[in-house]
Amino acid sequence: MRRFVGRAVLIALVIGAGTLPAMPAMADCGINTGHFCAYKGSQFNNRILHSSAPAGTDNVDVADDVVSSGKNGTNNHWCGMTNVILLPPDLVFDFAPHTAVEYVGDGANDRIDWFKVRSSSC
Repeated sequence: MRRFVGRAVLIALVIGAGTLPAMPAMADCGINTGHFCAYKGSQFNNRILHSSAPAGTDNVDVADDVVSSGKNGTNNHWCGMTNVILLPPDLVFDFAPHTAVEYVGDGANDRIDWFKVRSSSC
Protein backbone atom coordinates (compact mmCIF):
# COMPACT_ATOMS: atom_id res chain seq x y z
CA MET A 1 0.00 0.00 0.00
CA ARG A 2 2.80 2.42 0.91
CA ARG A 3 4.49 1.84 -2.45
CA PHE A 4 1.20 2.61 -4.26
CA VAL A 5 0.68 5.86 -2.34
CA GLY A 6 4.25 6.96 -3.11
CA ARG A 7 3.72 6.39 -6.84
CA ALA A 8 0.38 8.19 -6.75
CA VAL A 9 1.99 11.21 -5.12
CA LEU A 10 4.83 11.19 -7.65
CA ILE A 11 2.39 10.97 -10.56
CA ALA A 12 0.29 13.80 -9.12
CA LEU A 13 3.39 16.00 -8.76
CA VAL A 14 4.50 15.34 -12.33
CA ILE A 15 1.03 16.00 -13.73
CA GLY A 16 0.57 19.07 -11.54
CA ALA A 17 3.92 20.51 -12.58
CA GLY A 18 2.87 20.29 -16.21
CA THR A 19 -0.20 22.42 -15.54
CA LEU A 20 1.54 25.26 -13.72
CA PRO A 21 1.78 28.47 -15.74
CA ALA A 22 5.24 29.13 -17.15
CA MET A 23 7.06 31.92 -15.39
CA PRO A 24 9.06 34.27 -17.62
CA ALA A 25 12.80 34.18 -17.03
CA MET A 26 12.88 37.96 -16.64
CA ALA A 27 9.57 39.81 -16.57
CA ASP A 28 11.17 43.24 -16.70
CA CYS A 29 14.52 44.97 -16.69
CA GLY A 30 16.03 46.97 -13.89
CA ILE A 31 19.36 48.74 -13.58
CA ASN A 32 21.21 45.72 -12.14
CA THR A 33 19.67 42.73 -13.95
CA GLY A 34 22.27 41.99 -16.61
CA HIS A 35 19.64 42.71 -19.27
CA PHE A 36 18.69 45.64 -21.50
CA CYS A 37 15.11 46.57 -22.38
CA ALA A 38 13.84 49.12 -24.87
CA TYR A 39 10.31 50.46 -24.79
CA LYS A 40 8.05 51.97 -27.43
CA GLY A 41 6.53 54.45 -25.00
CA SER A 42 8.08 56.88 -22.58
CA GLN A 43 8.26 55.86 -18.91
CA PHE A 44 8.92 52.21 -19.86
CA ASN A 45 5.59 51.45 -21.53
CA ASN A 46 5.22 48.71 -24.14
CA ARG A 47 8.49 46.74 -24.06
CA ILE A 48 9.78 45.91 -27.56
CA LEU A 49 13.24 44.54 -26.78
CA HIS A 50 14.65 42.39 -23.97
CA SER A 51 18.27 41.34 -24.50
CA SER A 52 21.44 40.30 -22.74
CA ALA A 53 23.70 40.55 -25.81
CA PRO A 54 27.39 40.82 -24.84
CA ALA A 55 29.78 43.68 -25.55
CA GLY A 56 31.01 43.60 -29.12
CA THR A 57 27.61 42.75 -30.56
CA ASP A 58 27.11 44.93 -33.62
CA ASN A 59 23.46 44.54 -34.55
CA VAL A 60 20.74 44.00 -31.96
CA ASP A 61 17.66 44.61 -34.06
CA VAL A 62 14.64 46.49 -32.79
CA ALA A 63 11.55 47.81 -34.56
CA ASP A 64 12.61 50.86 -36.54
CA ASP A 65 11.87 54.35 -35.28
CA VAL A 66 9.83 53.54 -32.17
CA VAL A 67 12.19 53.50 -29.13
CA SER A 68 11.31 56.15 -26.55
CA SER A 69 12.77 54.80 -23.28
CA GLY A 70 15.06 52.09 -21.96
CA LYS A 71 16.54 50.35 -18.94
CA ASN A 72 20.15 49.22 -19.08
CA GLY A 73 20.94 46.71 -16.37
CA THR A 74 24.28 45.72 -17.93
CA ASN A 75 27.89 46.84 -17.55
CA ASN A 76 27.88 47.90 -21.22
CA HIS A 77 26.82 50.89 -23.27
CA TRP A 78 23.84 50.21 -25.52
CA CYS A 79 24.32 52.49 -28.52
CA GLY A 80 21.05 53.34 -30.25
CA MET A 81 21.82 53.70 -33.95
CA THR A 82 19.85 54.96 -36.93
CA ASN A 83 20.35 54.15 -40.57
CA VAL A 84 21.09 57.11 -42.84
CA ILE A 85 20.67 56.66 -46.59
CA LEU A 86 24.04 56.58 -48.38
CA LEU A 87 25.92 57.44 -45.14
CA PRO A 88 27.33 55.39 -42.27
CA PRO A 89 24.88 54.70 -39.41
CA ASP A 90 24.49 57.54 -36.94
CA LEU A 91 24.56 57.32 -33.12
CA VAL A 92 21.22 58.54 -31.77
CA PHE A 93 21.45 57.75 -28.04
CA ASP A 94 23.87 56.12 -25.59
CA PHE A 95 22.19 54.15 -22.81
CA ALA A 96 24.96 54.19 -20.19
CA PRO A 97 25.51 51.16 -17.93
CA HIS A 98 23.07 50.68 -15.06
CA THR A 99 20.72 53.49 -16.02
CA ALA A 100 17.00 53.87 -16.62
CA VAL A 101 15.98 56.56 -19.10
CA GLU A 102 12.28 57.45 -18.99
CA TYR A 103 12.46 59.46 -22.22
CA VAL A 104 15.35 59.68 -24.70
CA GLY A 105 14.47 63.26 -25.66
CA ASP A 106 13.01 64.87 -28.73
CA GLY A 107 16.21 64.50 -30.77
CA ALA A 108 16.39 60.72 -30.30
CA ASN A 109 12.73 59.77 -29.85
CA ASP A 110 11.47 57.34 -32.50
CA ARG A 111 14.79 57.36 -34.42
CA ILE A 112 16.61 54.21 -33.19
CA ASP A 113 16.74 51.32 -35.71
CA TRP A 114 19.19 48.98 -33.97
CA PHE A 115 21.74 48.77 -31.16
CA LYS A 116 25.42 48.02 -30.90
CA VAL A 117 26.77 46.98 -27.50
CA ARG A 118 30.12 48.33 -26.28
CA SER A 119 32.16 47.91 -23.10
CA SER A 120 33.12 51.60 -23.26
CA SER A 121 31.32 54.65 -24.60
CA CYS A 122 29.68 54.58 -27.99
